[in-house]
Amino acid sequence: MKLLAFLWLAALLQRTVVKANSSCHSMQLALNLICNTGDQNAETQQQIVEGKRGKAGPQGPPGKVNYTLVDENIKERYRAFEQRFSLESERQIGMHSTEIKLLKNKITELESRWQKRFNSLLTGCEKVSKYGALSWNGTGGIFNIYPDNPQESIEVYCDLTSDGGGWIVFQRRMDGSVDFYRGWNEYVNGFGENDKEFWLGLETIHQLTKNGNYELRVDIGDWEGERRYAQYGTFSISGSNDNYRLTVGDYSGTAGDSLIGHHNGQQFSTKDQDNDGNSGNCAVSYTGAWWYQSCYNSNLNGVYHVGGTGANDKNIAWWQWKNTHNYSYKFTEIKFRKKQN
Repeated sequence: MKLLAFLWLAALLQRTVVKANSSCHSMQLALNLICNTGDQNAETQQQIVEGKRGKAGPQGPPGKVNYTLVDENIKERYRAFEQRFSLESERQIGMHSTEIKLLKNKITELESRWQKRFNSLLTGCEKVSKYGALSWNGTGGIFNIYPDNPQESIEVYCDLTSDGGGWIVFQRRMDGSVDFYRGWNEYVNGFGENDKEFWLGLETIHQLTKNGNYELRVDIGDWEGERRYAQYGTFSISGSNDNYRLTVGDYSGTAGDSLIGHHNGQQFSTKDQDNDGNSGNCAVSYTGAWWYQSCYNSNLNGVYHVGGTGANDKNIAWWQWKNTHNYSYKFTEIKFRKKQN
């Protein structure tokens, strides 16, 4: 688009230069005519005299030519022409400058319009490529997407590798550098950095999944170097008025299902917002924040324990893999994408 606009502008500028050169050429001819007027008149008069010369009469007194007056007359005509030439040049330049300015504004408008149309296609991670990444690590990266308005972006991490890619990642644990034992507002708004340990934010997850059908994927790694996953064909969370209730179903994968039986249909709880089905506060009891019932089969926002042992139930847990609450996993990544029809 930019190339077409540039060629269009170049063509107009060429026509403008041709017009300006033509005008200058015409003015130069007129100037030459004025400057040569004296010589041409003298030559013409001489030809007339020679062509009609008759019998010589008596010689009269010597004549006088006021060359000063002739010179001043020519200079005055030259100054008048120069003034007209200058005014016309300024008019031509001003006229074409306005046209060029209008064309530049039009090009800017067209670029903005096409950018908005392009942005309107990037409502998730399904159509992004590494060439549009704000940062890229070989398997995924940070992108701006435009889920609701092509002028308002959300910065997300896209996994473009797992099971065909297109995943928006909303949680990652990898080294224990970020404290996940936080309050309600922080879990609503998000914390951490998208390419490190982070939580995207309950409100953002809700906004991104409120329209259409989405699927969920949980990737888990242990301290022995093994990776497994759990995938769910149904996923959404409700809004703030329902405390971001989890809906999840249709399991497949290798890690076992640690969500549907115990967490599906539960509201989110934090240490300062108890929405679970337990008489106490599961978030406080197990130092985390999750869709607790009474209390958990999974606790992926629990305490990060290097080495995986000595956790005493307060850990990054996924029961159905190792059938214990006392093992804390090394790596987790939770992500969703629009379900393919």
